[in-house]
Amino acid sequence: EGAILSAAISGRGNSTINVGKAGYVTQLNGDIVFDYDATGGSDINSNITVLPDGEKSHLKGNIYADNDTNASVVDLTISNNATWYANRGKTTNDSNVDKLTLNGGVVDIQGGTTVTVDTEAKGSGTIALGSDNDFFKVMGTNNLESLKVTQVGATADTMSADQAEKAAQNLMD
Repeated sequence: EGAILSAAISGRGNSTINVGKAGYVTQLNGDIVFDYDATGGSDINSNITVLPDGEKSHLKGNIYADNDTNASVVDLTISNNATWYANRGKTTNDSNVDKLTLNGGVVDIQGGTTVTVDTEAKGSGTIALGSDNDFFKVMGTNNLESLKVTQVGATADTMSADQAEKAAQNLMD
């Protein structure tokens, strides 16, 4: 009857959650989930801000709304070689953020995952795709200044022209 929560952060009830600070190591292992308690009737809306900063900082997990609901805001700023390892929580294959800011950060997408930025993507950083089944989408405003795109484990010597084209298609505006 009780649920096992595998989330690093669970947002609900009109909460505001801020994790991380510039210049400090932040390591989150698990998903960021918007959910609600069906018996208590709490609201799913929350504002969550996550700021992994520096190469020792990371978020290993997905960001999503549970129970087929629409969550409110997740602002994710990844700075100074910090990495968001999407699909390391393994509970779902898709992640949604409202705003994504890259200040030299990395988004590592693997395991058949789609990462969608709903409102705005900005800054400069790296998108590392694990395979032809991984996608990065910007549905809102695309203010990315510079983006390095890699396919994990692939080099120009090992990729065919078709594979390179497919990797480029996986970055959709």
